[in-house]
Amino acid sequence: MPWTCSTPRHAVPVLALLAVLFAPADAVATDSGQTRCFDASGSTGVVSPATPDPEAAGFNRQDCSLGASAAAALGVQYPSDIGSRGKDFSKLGSDGSVLPASASSWSCVRDNQTGLIWEVKTSDGGLRDRNHSYTWYSDDANSNGGLSGSLGSDTCAGTLTAGQCNTQAFIDAVNALTGNDRLCAATDWRLPRIDELQSIVDLSVNPRPAIDTALFPNTVPAIYWSASNAAGTPTGAWGLMFDGGVASFYSKGSSGAYVRLVRSTP
Repeated sequence: MPWTCSTPRHAVPVLALLAVLFAPADAVATDSGQTRCFDASGSTGVVSPATPDPEAAGFNRQDCSLGASAAAALGVQYPSDIGSRGKDFSKLGSDGSVLPASASSWSCVRDNQTGLIWEVKTSDGGLRDRNHSYTWYSDDANSNGGLSGSLGSDTCAGTLTAGQCNTQAFIDAVNALTGNDRLCAATDWRLPRIDELQSIVDLSVNPRPAIDTALFPNTVPAIYWSASNAAGTPTGAWGLMFDGGVASFYSKGSSGAYVRLVRSTP
């Protein structure tokens, strides 16, 4: 069960502040994509050149009128490849090459703002199928927060050895792929940190999941694991709920969470 509060309108700014205060030195920072403003009644305003700060009195400096998404809405910032609301992505083929924006099939997505390359989930029942879920596990004592987690059970349709569907086993299996099966020609895939996972959230998307599904198809509106441990709670790790885009921490033994792998460009 997650340990969180159910106040998404206020949780996101608080989590953003915590991310700034406790983020690692190489933390990524991108815009949330939020382009609607709110007042006490919940009515919305629209970012436009005529009203660059449209919030009601006492509700100024909301995310809708700040940052890259606001600049894109005002027509003063444009992505170099694909994206909207301040985002900028490129599609990558199975060999890691950059594809045209019109490509109908791609294996990975590169974030041109952060340099991170993301796995695109499949719907073929194979190793990287969207419906496979995992427990959190790492035997690296330098990064597991003092507890390795759970080896898990067969929640990934028999795609991992001994039916142990956990994050480390999945990472190892993907990095062991060879030849044309290798994911975007790379073998250094890993679990993203929570701030990295937050960088691909798009809070303007409705209905959920809170991500650009035109670029990240087969995304489940559920929890995705990060590599970040819950400070002071070795039994927990941070995950991001894509049905709303709110981060929280969860028991490492939870088997109902999903994984999207990431790698860094040189």
